[in-house]
Amino acid sequence: MAMMSEEAASIRQSIATLEAQRDVLGPAVIEPAIKALQQQLAALQARQQPAVDEDAERKVVTVMFADISGFTALSEALDAEEVRAIMNDCFAELVPCIERYDGVVDKFIGDAVMALFGAPYAHEDDPRRALLAAIEMRASLDAFNSRRGLSLGIHFGINTGEVVAGGVGSSSRQDYSVMGDAVNVAARLEDASQTGEILVGPETYRQTEAEFEFEHKPRMRLKGKSEEISIHALIRRRLAPRQRIVAASVLVGRDEEVTRLCCAVDLLREDRGGSIMISGEAGLGKSRLLAEALSYAGVDVRSLLLVCQPHGETLGYGLLRHLIRHLIGAETNPDPAKMEQALHNALGSVASEGAQPDMMFIKLVAGLTITDAQLRVLQSLPGPVFEERMADALAVLLQAEGTARPLLLGIEDLHWADTSSLRLLARIAERAVPRVLLVATTRPGSDADRLFGHECDKIVLSPLDEEKSRAMLANLLGGAEAEILHAVVDRAEGNPFFLEEFAAIIGEHRASGAVDGSGLGIPNSIRSLVGARLDRLPSQGKRLLQVASVVGRSFDAEVVGQLAALGRQEEYLAQLVAQDIVHSHSDEQGHARALYAFRHALTHEAAYRSLLLRRRRELHLKLARLFSDQGGLSRDVSAAIISHHFEQAADYAAAGEYLLEAARDARNVFANREALAFYDRALGLPYPDEQAARRLMIAAHRGLGELLERTGKFAEAETNLAQALGLLDPSDHLVRAALLRGIGQTWIARRDAHRSLALYADATEALARVTDRVPAYWQEWCDLLLDRLWALYWANDIDGMRRLVAESAAHFETHGTAAQHSRFMHRQLLIRFRDEGREIRDETVDLAKACIVEAERLDDPVWLSQVTFSMGLALLWREAHDQCRHWLCRSLDLARVIGNAEYEVLALTYLAVSHRLEGKTIEVETLAREAKARATVSRMELYVGVALANEAWVALRQGRDGAARELAKAALSRWHSVQWPLGWIATGPLFALAVADSDWSLARDLAQGMLAPGQHGPGARFAEAIHALPEKDGMSDCVASAETFEQALFLAREAGVA
Repeated sequence: MAMMSEEAASIRQSIATLEAQRDVLGPAVIEPAIKALQQQLAALQARQQPAVDEDAERKVVTVMFADISGFTALSEALDAEEVRAIMNDCFAELVPCIERYDGVVDKFIGDAVMALFGAPYAHEDDPRRALLAAIEMRASLDAFNSRRGLSLGIHFGINTGEVVAGGVGSSSRQDYSVMGDAVNVAARLEDASQTGEILVGPETYRQTEAEFEFEHKPRMRLKGKSEEISIHALIRRRLAPRQRIVAASVLVGRDEEVTRLCCAVDLLREDRGGSIMISGEAGLGKSRLLAEALSYAGVDVRSLLLVCQPHGETLGYGLLRHLIRHLIGAETNPDPAKMEQALHNALGSVASEGAQPDMMFIKLVAGLTITDAQLRVLQSLPGPVFEERMADALAVLLQAEGTARPLLLGIEDLHWADTSSLRLLARIAERAVPRVLLVATTRPGSDADRLFGHECDKIVLSPLDEEKSRAMLANLLGGAEAEILHAVVDRAEGNPFFLEEFAAIIGEHRASGAVDGSGLGIPNSIRSLVGARLDRLPSQGKRLLQVASVVGRSFDAEVVGQLAALGRQEEYLAQLVAQDIVHSHSDEQGHARALYAFRHALTHEAAYRSLLLRRRRELHLKLARLFSDQGGLSRDVSAAIISHHFEQAADYAAAGEYLLEAARDARNVFANREALAFYDRALGLPYPDEQAARRLMIAAHRGLGELLERTGKFAEAETNLAQALGLLDPSDHLVRAALLRGIGQTWIARRDAHRSLALYADATEALARVTDRVPAYWQEWCDLLLDRLWALYWANDIDGMRRLVAESAAHFETHGTAAQHSRFMHRQLLIRFRDEGREIRDETVDLAKACIVEAERLDDPVWLSQVTFSMGLALLWREAHDQCRHWLCRSLDLARVIGNAEYEVLALTYLAVSHRLEGKTIEVETLAREAKARATVSRMELYVGVALANEAWVALRQGRDGAARELAKAALSRWHSVQWPLGWIATGPLFALAVADSDWSLARDLAQGMLAPGQHGPGARFAEAIHALPEKDGMSDCVASAETFEQALFLAREAGVA
């Protein structure tokens, strides 16, 4: 056979040599010689090929069709001889790629090649070999193009299936080939493929999808086929093969759900993220489906599983904190320096691509320290802005974690997660972070079920029908009597967990020597079923399970060991794992911790409920003390978890202390909903000791009041602070002053300066009775002084502000902090603004600059946005409009960055005023509209009124007098209770309309209002004109009065007032 092959090769070489000399020798010489050689070759091949009937066989073969595109275009530009030479050179590059993987070239068909993998000799991985060859052929052609300056393309059709393989041809000549539907499908796939594309059929995909990445294509009806087939496009070989994990039992009745999950994981491998919520009642198989998704993901996807605890719903950002720490490998060793470095390392991949995550949000959730300046920024953010920016930052972190490998994040029992984490996860899910797939389980009707919107794919589980229940139970039992099947299925009501647990009991019964389970009673409920199974455990194993249930559904063997020295703990845990009651899940980072979780929530609940109340309390108390003392544990435990265990242990005083600490922790990370829940729980505990109850309830009411004030619920805040005040010991003057000041802040926020000043007076009196002038006293003294100055400003009592500054400057200089000094300086700036009106002095501008320098030195962007606004305001009245707008725009930019809605509205408002003073109606209209929209959203009624007033001015300038009158009146109604220095913004248009109507009395009243003390009116010349008017009674028939009003109106228009 070898000699025949050498002879055939020699004949082919001779034919090629003759072909090369065709042009020289001419067809008359070449044709006869070549024909004779071809006849010799045919005879030789006929002797080599076996007869069709003797050696033909059915084989499973992978067929490749590879078509090279671009030769047609070359044929138009080059001579046929050159095209032929290029084609041969090209095939010389590609054929070795096929042969390297033991493939066989079946034939060349023009500019295409057909190759076989698995014929004539089969290998265990022929589909894999075909795909590797195709990838290599594609790369080889790219290299060939690069060397030759060509742009040839290649596309493939590859399919695996049964064929008939053997000799094909006549009795005198046969070629070895294959025939069958698999060949036709491969050819049709090649026809359907685009340049550079490798399309594969369903069986090829099924056998190789663990090792290669594919793109799912729409099902296609190929030419000559009656039905559509599933098609995938090969992308690349995986870095590491994915290995399937075989589940403990066959999953029955959930084919559609499993397919949806597997498709989502496949899309994840193609860089498409998303979220899936598996919703269903307990026992319907949510955990099993999540396990299927994690199993299907394999090693080329980074899988992470988090289990939420039943007491976790009040842990502010607790779920996200665990997620971040797991992602960066800090769950067991939360060392701040190492965590921060790990965060920077994790974010490096996306930072280089231009994504700049806001680290302060991630550090906040992770429990790392942030700067005071960052804290002030966060405190200034409205709730929606805070959540949006937090979600952005966490999405960037997840994106970074999915850079190296796609990330599949599984979360069990999401209905137990804290609200803050839920809301943020829902926002992140809306973003569909690339290469990140969230799959979570929850119960119907939970917050988790409601918060995740249409962007989240929802799988809602229903009970199995009777047929599927029977099939599942028969599979689990390996056969059983019909009577048992009927009884169990009837009582299971389609609950897979019931079926699995009963099958486990039958298996244990059979293992003990019984032939089957017919002698067992069949429990009516899942709880009794689980209880029956727990009773069959060895006593020590059951005790271990009960102790672990106190820790939670997920537990640490070290903690369980410190709670109860059971002996042979590892052995019993191994048995529980083997019996599939608990499962082990070690750290992703490989830390030496024995972590376990109850396989099902119902098992955890049954074990916990089997404990006596007294025993439960003993274990909870021991666990709370263990966590609070740390007991040598190498991890931190949140105050919220400790409070839960103290509360379950009925140690309410300790529970109250830790609830207040948990509330402070939640406030520090701006988890306000959880903080409110902690305060409410602290207020609702039945404290046995009256003194402890009073102390804890004062702290809870105060904290709750401060939090409500921060979130804009001023009336509720006032109520809680007043309740704390009512419980306070009359001798505690320092706390009394702080509570009174807090109540005053709720009123100044509502712009009732007079009520605030009355409360601040009471606070000042209480503070004067403090004899021990410790730093806390001076801190409160300075804060109270600043709040009093602010209230005086809104009361338009500038003389009062001036006196208070003079009286307190020395003490403030001695005892104030740097931040307090900066604000004290700013209060003095406000005095100058009211004193100087439109005649701003150089010294005032210098003071505004000094405030900016201080704010920059403090690195406080919140304060900087306020003082830059003040600089813009100072320059506004000096009519330095370009400089004014520079500072107002800087204030606006800062306010938008930090989410400070108040100063965003202020900057927009005064930008409009600046343009108004220059008579620019278009700019004023645009800015007023934007300011009104933002003020409406933020419920800033005063500045909604200012925007309406500016719109009234625009309407007046446009000749729409009726609209101007209505808008100006609506504006005045918004700030009627506030003595605001720019009342002319609304009264100016009304003054112009009164003059136009010759309503001299109204015009005079409006003009005098604009000239009232504290008002930044239209200027001195306007004031002179108005003061020259006769008394009100002598005005009606006075032509001079009309002329004076016209002159005043002219001046008002010139000043942008009217």
